Parts: sequence; C-alpha cells; structure tokens
Amino acid sequence: MPEAKPLPNTNDTPLPFVFLGDEAFPHNNNFMKPYPRSNLNTQRRIFNYRLSRSRRVVECAFGILSNKWRIFHTSMTIPPDFAVLVTKAACVLHNFVRRRDGYRFEDTLTHYL
Repeated sequence: MPEAKPLPNTNDTPLPFVFLGDEAFPHNNNFMKPYPRSNLNTQRRIFNYRLSRSRRVVECAFGILSNKWRIFHTSMTIPPDFAVLVTKAACVLHNFVRRRDGYRFEDTLTHYL
C-alpha cells in the first residue's frame, strides 16, 4: 500500500489508503467495512450509507471499464505492476474514446458474456 497522504488540496493529517468492502471482510487499517446492522446510531448509519454509496461508484466505474475492455472479465495473470499499467491505460483509452465519440448510455451498461 502507498504511504498515507493528506487529501488533495488540504494540509490536514495524512490519511491511509483503504479498500472498501462489505460485512464479510475483516477490519484492519487499510480496509473499511460498514458497522454491523444491529444497534446503529445516527452517525454509524450515515457512515454506512456513505460507504455504500462510495462502493457503488467504484463498482459502476469498474462495470463501465469491464464492459468496454474484455481484459477485466477474468482474473489478470500478470504481475501486479503490469496490472496497474493495464488499468491506467484502459482509463486513458476510455477517456480518449469518450472525448472522440461522445457519451453513449449503452457503454455504461454491464453485459456479461
């Protein structure tokens, strides 16, 4: 994991990079999961809602990428550093194609083949 950094455009305390997950995952410093559903107070309910919303954004973005680029349909059997480069290249190509061709709603729909 990368070193902790302040959020962009702030000089606040450095925050760790984290993975977002659901209740099935263990809790540790680099993994955020929702509070258990029993005995939720207002603050914890709001946290769970915001965590769920952020997970949906990530899942939708990955769905759009995997719909456009077939490499994301299965596990990548390549070294992690190269997988990062492939993912970044797919994002750049997606943005290039979107600027060139415009936005098409069909591209946001996930189709499993």
